[in-house]
Amino acid sequence: MTAPDRSNPDRSNPDRSNSSGSVPSADPHVGIDVSRASLEVALIRSEEDASASHTVPNTEDGFGQLLNGLEKQTDINLTTAPDRIHVCLEASGGYQRPVARFLHERGLTVSIVNPLRTSAYADSQLNRSKTDKVDARLLARFCQKEEPSPWEPSSSEQKSLKEMTRGLEQLKKERDRLKNQIGQSENPTVTGALQSVLERSVLESVGEQIGRLEEAIDDHIQNADALARNRDLLETIPGIG
Repeated sequence: MTAPDRSNPDRSNPDRSNSSGSVPSADPHVGIDVSRASLEVALIRSEEDASASHTVPNTEDGFGQLLNGLEKQTDINLTTAPDRIHVCLEASGGYQRPVARFLHERGLTVSIVNPLRTSAYADSQLNRSKTDKVDARLLARFCQKEEPSPWEPSSSEQKSLKEMTRGLEQLKKERDRLKNQIGQSENPTVTGALQSVLERSVLESVGEQIGRLEEAIDDHIQNADALARNRDLLETIPGIG
């Protein structure tokens, strides 16, 4: 899918509000309250719209359910105009990053906002309730009123991880191909000779490369998460984020 143009000036200013009396956008706004195990999702489409909410697991399968649900509820073609849906999540210890990346990669407009901003907004709305559904609805309203700036993942981190993951897949395919080559031989003598050679050379070499690359991927993810946690911490400081 070709990435949509995210240069809309209305979505480039994190402090934009509708205090000037402008008519709020009719495009859908989604608030997601994130926990380690689940995502509470609230959807609104206009000032008068009652929010529709549901819960999905905070997993890859749950992300797919979320996306399918949004497409059905909004009647928006996510192939041609995914950026019409604006999703807001709070920075919440890293639990928000997988679903944020998932939605961003599929072209939706995603904002990760400072919890202090949404807390201040809740106070301004005299909202004292504290449940997942209420928080998700509040995030959706905040998203609609404030139009926070779109979030962009680190392109360099993503590119490096994608390249390493692709290389790992290729190595594993080569390992499986070599193993199948041994197993498909019907001559025990040939099989034994092939296995002896391959185990000492190619298979052992491929196995070592797979091990090293898996360690490199783990290190890369841990370092990226550490950087992201630092960014999350900075975003909780007034005046930053």
